[in-house]
Amino acid sequence: MDNLLVRRVLATLVDIGIVSIPTLIFAAVGHLLKEIPQVNSFLGQFDFLVQISTLYIIFYAIYDYGYMRKFRTTIGKNKFRIHIETDRGKRRISQRRQLIRSCSKSISLFAIYSIPAVLSLLLMTNDYSTSIHDKIVRTGVWENSDG
Repeated sequence: MDNLLVRRVLATLVDIGIVSIPTLIFAAVGHLLKEIPQVNSFLGQFDFLVQISTLYIIFYAIYDYGYMRKFRTTIGKNKFRIHIETDRGKRRISQRRQLIRSCSKSISLFAIYSIPAVLSLLLMTNDYSTSIHDKIVRTGVWENSDG
């Protein structure tokens, strides 16, 4: 197994762990708010798994986009010394492309039953630097050259 694939998966797991904290806090607050009849009737329309998946999608997209805009990396990518580049080798990615990448990555990771995540992982087995969200905005993940 390629070192880049392992680094990408581990970096994503670190990022998911970080996003889990606010997601679970909001899920707990939502559970407590179910005691209010109006909130309960609204939240009762959604399955709990759908609620958690939706929260993960929103929080992960915000986290990924925010960190990439401010620091050009996420905590997981920084820890495992990988970075994002455009298909032309530029590390600076436009805000629009980064937003699309963050949202599509978030959806592929946390959609119900994670079917897109499995497809994305299968695509990475052919080319470890790109997956579905990278192909959408023509970016790739690369090992940092400084270490």
